[in-house]
Amino acid sequence: CVETIFPTNGTPTDFNNMVFGSGGFDTRIRRISYNNTWISQSDITPVMTLPQPRSYYVGNPLGTAYDCNRWITDAKAAAQAQGYVLTDYAQLIVAHESYNTGAAGLAWAGYIFLNGYFGVEVTLHEYGHTFRLPHANSWYTTDGNPISTGKQHREYGDAPDPMGNAWGANQYNSFNPYFKNICNWLPDAAVQTITRSGTYRVYQHDGTGSLSRTVALKLGRDQEFNYWIGIYGDPIAQSN
Repeated sequence: CVETIFPTNGTPTDFNNMVFGSGGFDTRIRRISYNNTWISQSDITPVMTLPQPRSYYVGNPLGTAYDCNRWITDAKAAAQAQGYVLTDYAQLIVAHESYNTGAAGLAWAGYIFLNGYFGVEVTLHEYGHTFRLPHANSWYTTDGNPISTGKQHREYGDAPDPMGNAWGANQYNSFNPYFKNICNWLPDAAVQTITRSGTYRVYQHDGTGSLSRTVALKLGRDQEFNYWIGIYGDPIAQSN
């Protein structure tokens, strides 16, 4: 649901391919969720003109005051006027031309906003937020110690995870085991809790066909936090 000017890569065919095409959203979310989550239906409205000027939705100068509530309220009304029954859908996406908001997309439960970028990478990232997942970050160290006191926090720094920096991700990139467990895709039975020193075996959590074996390790750091250990086998590291 957008205004009149629309990028050439925003056609209904492009959106359908993004969702159901080879390597598209449906294929990826099925793989990530061990076939527990999928897209059963996806409908794309025609390009629609909303009733207010652009500055009403994104501020003036454009992009300085993005208002999600205004976008979704008017976009839903426009879709309903075209005959769409919105209660038939679990997720609504508002896709529009790019504005200088500092983000390629935004999301919360039930709604995704695509800000000029309509690829599967950003859609999967924003969809993760609708599952209440945070960004996949990282700690950067230079001394070879992953828990070094001199480590530096990097937002979006977990490169193989779509909840990290999604740009350049290949179709096999997967949420980390902790996120999968939050979503109830990775059962607790496949996570071994470590309480003492020893040697443990863990199998890759992405691309696996069996969750009857250990695909993640969890050990307590203190009374509040845990460390999760998992192995990525299929993703290709992002160039950026």
